Amino acid sequence: MSERRQFLRLPATLAAKYRIPPSWDMAPTTTATIGGGGASVLIPQCLPYGAEVEIELTLPAAQQPIRFTTQVAWCDAQHSAASRPHQVGLEIVDIREQDHRLLTHYCLQHGGTLDQPPAA
Repeated sequence: MSERRQFLRLPATLAAKYRIPPSWDMAPTTTATIGGGGASVLIPQCLPYGAEVEIELTLPAAQQPIRFTTQVAWCDAQHSAASRPHQVGLEIVDIREQDHRLLTHYCLQHGGTLDQPPAA
């Protein structure tokens, strides 16, 4: 049985910031995908499943950044070379309703799609 996304997702290379609590320092990152259910970002290290990561993202033409709390859902082992960042999948666990609407609207406006089940 395959898992289906409930939220739109969009391939998008956007500048963002992240922090891993309890650190207060925000570090720069780049998104690979974004969507109403989460994002994947490129960072220097793999993170353990379930680790909390806070994201700050300014969508193009937005006046204020959106912020959300995520948990690590996966880490792409193919990006394990020392000179390459890891792609880390993050699932949103806390986001303001207004920020979620902005994120979903951005994905809709830019052709975001739901995953389709595999062909039988």
